[in-house]
This record gives sequence, structure tokens and C-alpha cells, in this order.
Amino acid sequence: MIPGKPGSVHLAEVPKPTLDDVQNGRGVLVKVLRVGVDGTDKEINDAAYGRAPPGSDFLIIGHESMGRVEAVGPNVTELRSGDHVVATVRRPGSSIYDRIGMYDMTTDESYFERGINLATVSSPSTTSTSTLSACRRG
Repeated sequence: MIPGKPGSVHLAEVPKPTLDDVQNGRGVLVKVLRVGVDGTDKEINDAAYGRAPPGSDFLIIGHESMGRVEAVGPNVTELRSGDHVVATVRRPGSSIYDRIGMYDMTTDESYFERGINLATVSSPSTTSTSTLSACRRG
């Protein structure tokens, strides 16, 4: 969707992210299995708020999602292929909350929220292990 343009939600082909999109071998490739579209997405489509990431004129919505890890970078030890994961919406910033690992809270004036503000759902900066929580059986 195009932020600031009401009713601009549409389907689009975008390049598939790669593990190399994240620095230092910390990339995680996740196959999205389910996406929740909620009131926030409706408000973004109504142009109430939402900003595209730097260098982009569109925003990929669907910030509430879960998926399965398909591949991990060579320096990823917290996750493995086959893990089911959910992604944290807010990206780490510089507030005290970010420094203690509570990324969904912030006191920063400018912040990044996947699929809402300055970060798309599939942008390279959103595919690192710092914002994924895993569920494993056994």
C-alpha cells in the first residue's frame, strides 16, 4: 500500500529476501504461514498513519504473522530450520526498553514498526533473530 493514499492496498510481486540481506551472517529466512489483517491495517489503508521505509514508496502490511524458518545464516544459533516463529512488530531502537530486550515498548520519538511505520514486513532489516520468537516441539 502507498502510505498517505487512502484505499491503495494492492497485491504486488516483491523480491524474495535472502540470508545475505542481513549483516554478519545473522539472517533468517521465514516462510510466512499465516497473516492477521486487523484494525491497524485498515487504518493504514485509510491513510490515518503509516510511513514507508527509507528508499521505498510503499509499505507491505500484515504485521501480525507467524511462519516456519526455512534457512538461517551461519552465525545464527538461536533458531534452526523447521522452527515455528512469530515476529515482533516493533523493531529495536535506542530507548531503555530496547536495551533490555522489550522491543514492543519504546520512548523513542521515531521508531520502526514492521508493516506500520518505516519498516515493511519483508524488509531486510526485519529478518534478523532479534525480533523472532521460536516455538519447538519436544
